[in-house]
Parts: sequence; structure tokens; C-alpha cells
Amino acid sequence: MNSLLLVAHGSRREASNDEIRNLTGTLHRQTGNCFDEVSCAFLELAEPSIPDGIRNCIERGANHVTVFPYFLSAGRHVTSDIPAEVNQIAREHPEITIMIAPYLGAAGAMSELILQQAGQTTRTEENAMRIQTTDPINGKDVTDTEHAPFVIEGRGADALKIYFDSHENRQTYLAVETDQLGGHNVAIYNQTTGSGREM
Repeated sequence: MNSLLLVAHGSRREASNDEIRNLTGTLHRQTGNCFDEVSCAFLELAEPSIPDGIRNCIERGANHVTVFPYFLSAGRHVTSDIPAEVNQIAREHPEITIMIAPYLGAAGAMSELILQQAGQTTRTEENAMRIQTTDPINGKDVTDTEHAPFVIEGRGADALKIYFDSHENRQTYLAVETDQLGGHNVAIYNQTTGSGREM
């Protein structure tokens, strides 16, 4: 039987340990034919310990255990502590194949995942902001918001996205002195690239 043991640091905050246990359950449901079972263990502060976690796998019939360090960087825990714990059980059970997989932070998809998560925050903030499609300079309603110039005042749920009928009107609006803008921070975004700067 092929077992996957997810190893996390462990926390005094039990809810954090439960996150790992819940992730273990999700992995078990999604593993398909990769692993017969998925369980978790902790380096410290929570149970089971790494040795006990491996022993539990063996008692349930595992003859191959893959230990996955759920850590973002190759610090002392990844390079020394976890291997020491694993080697202890490997000496006790030479008949069992116990392997340590590369730690989470070494995964090639990490950069993509970080950008994806950060992008979700950006999209959530943008979806929450208020929208004004009436050009404050000439009072016209802006219908082509996909291509119209705009500015964003404020941040988060207090942000206001203001569209303009023309780039000239946008520049006129931005030329107004800051104290006449009601003290708002104004973020100027390029509607093509999505990049921006604050004024």
C-alpha cells in the first residue's frame, strides 16, 4: 500500500492544525490512483508526531510511505529536523520504503499559484468598488467603459472608479488641486495595461 504523509510544522492554535487535517481530507479525495491513503503529521506542537504518523501508516498496511514537507523554504526543519525524524523510523522498519518528497516551496508551480492568489485579491477589490459612468467634466454618460479613460479614487470598498468621455477631460479632472478632491487618494490607471500610480 502506498501512503502519503503530509508533514506540517504544527501550531498552538488548534484551528491552524485543523486546516492541515482538512487539507489532508481534500487530498485523499483527489489523489486518484497516486496514493492509497493520505494522512498528516506535525513536527511539533500537535499530534501525531512525524514518527507516530509514519508508524500509523505502516500499521494500516503501508509498504511505501512518501513524506511531503508542507513548508515554503528549505530551512532547518526541511533540511535537518524532518530527515532526522524520518530516518529514526526507517531504521526501525528497514523493510518499508520511506521517501521524503521535495518540500512545497520547491514546486515549479509556486510562482503561478502566488500570482493567482494575489490576482484574486485584486479582482475582489475591483469588483467591490463603486462605479461612476458620468463624466464629471461635461456631464455626459460614458457607455464604452472598456476603452474609456478613468481614475480610481480611494481604496477597497471605499474606492470609486470614475470614467471620462475623453483623455482631455481626464487630464482636466486630475489637474484639480488635491484639496478640491475631498482629500481622496487618486490612483491613476492605464486602462490598457492595468498599471497605475498614486497621486
